[in-house]
Amino acid sequence: MTLNERRPAPYLSGNKTMHRPAHQRALREATSQTLHLVIEAIRAGNPNAFHTNESLKTRVFFDAPLRPLECDGFVMPHIASDPRWQR
Repeated sequence: MTLNERRPAPYLSGNKTMHRPAHQRALREATSQTLHLVIEAIRAGNPNAFHTNESLKTRVFFDAPLRPLECDGFVMPHIASDPRWQR
C-alpha cells in the first residue's frame, strides 16, 4: 500500500459494522442482569454487528482464541500455551 492509498476503516468494510453510539452506551451501562436484554436489542436493530460461524472462519485474531474456534489464523499464541512463557 502506498502512502496515497487508504484502507477503509475496519468498521465500514465487509458486512460487519461497529455498534452505534447508543448501543455502545447501553453496553457500558448494562448490568449482569440486563446484558442479555441489551445484546438482544442490538442484535434486532443491527444484526450485521455480530459475527456468525461463517464469518468467524475468515477472521484473523491478534491473540489466539482461548477456546477452539474456527478462524483464519492469529498473530500471537495464547501465553498459557506458549512454551516461552512457562516456568
